[in-house]
Amino acid sequence: MSLQETIITDFKKHFPSLSLDKSSKLLKINKTRLFRILQGQEMKVSEYESFDKVLRQRKGITHSDLYSKTKECLQTLRPEKINEILIHMQEKIQLELLIRA
Repeated sequence: MSLQETIITDFKKHFPSLSLDKSSKLLKINKTRLFRILQGQEMKVSEYESFDKVLRQRKGITHSDLYSKTKECLQTLRPEKINEILIHMQEKIQLELLIRA
């Protein structure tokens, strides 16, 4: 599944009964453009950012936490340090999935 399909699926999961008009206003994307996106036309980066912002707010994730630190890491750290962080994150995810099972 592509990133676009994933974010649209996630949006529909969190806003299942939202009309096209209300979705357009929430996302601040023109209604006609949003319809095209939902029909498979590729998103622009700014449109992806609109979806991402709305979903993060819905999930209670603020811009000052994980996202900003991730961006800072990507801008500051060497690739091998970033890979260490990714490995650690994957280990945490695997452990959480085992605990939930």
